Amino acid sequence: MKHLIPAAMFLSTATVALLAQDQAADPFKNPKAIPSTNVRIEIRDELEVSVNVVGKLDQVAELGQAVKKGDVVVRLDDKRVRREYERAKTAAEEDVLIKFAEIKRDTAELDWQDKVKANEDARRDLFTESEIRRAKLDYDQGVAEVKKAQHDQILAKLDAAVKEAELEHYEVTTAIDGTVTAVEHPVGEVVNQGEPILTITNVTTLRAILDVDQKYGYSFNVGDKVYVRTSRGISSGAARRSSILGDRVGTSSSGKGSDKSPAAGPAAGVVFEGEVILVAPQLDG
Repeated sequence: MKHLIPAAMFLSTATVALLAQDQAADPFKNPKAIPSTNVRIEIRDELEVSVNVVGKLDQVAELGQAVKKGDVVVRLDDKRVRREYERAKTAAEEDVLIKFAEIKRDTAELDWQDKVKANEDARRDLFTESEIRRAKLDYDQGVAEVKKAQHDQILAKLDAAVKEAELEHYEVTTAIDGTVTAVEHPVGEVVNQGEPILTITNVTTLRAILDVDQKYGYSFNVGDKVYVRTSRGISSGAARRSSILGDRVGTSSSGKGSDKSPAAGPAAGVVFEGEVILVAPQLDG
């Protein structure tokens, strides 16, 4: 059995690749080029977008749309929650009931104290004990109403804060730059919590994992610059994405990708630069 060395590297925009080394004008014709087998390309940055609440989709990013980190890609219909938030916010900012309760309390206190003082000054009961007690009860009621109005305002502030936090779940932003490569639910559909709505893929950096015969084990090291050339096909899930990504696959905005050999042939395709990030011996047999 052959002893193989799995090697992994990060690539600037590639599809399915073969590994070679050296920095000649055409590294693949260089006698030092290293053959590889079992090549697998993985997308490093892919985001599946869902929501944390049940709701009706009001906005969904379109298939093939390029998005930037922080862009809103999904929005649920938030009319009901927004109305509740505005109502709670208004109640939290309104202090008319508190002021009215304070005036009522102060008036009742003055009336009660006036009755008590009148009896004291006259040295006789101008007001009966029942009238004094009723005036005191009116004052106590006023104190209680002020406390209730203040408590209601605190509850309204808490309710407004809860509704405001809830509104944040009705809007989803992307955590990565990329392209929308799948849309599972269109605008108007009702989605459940955690249900995938769309997928965003970033192909700026891909990872190639491949096997190299052990005899080449001392020919490259972690950190070495390498070249990768795509084959003519796109395997597995990359095929579906490539039809959506179009020119974004096989073209590097950094200028590292270039079409070195467009002619027909098993190794023809786009050439990319990469860097070896992992060399792990794996003995089989």
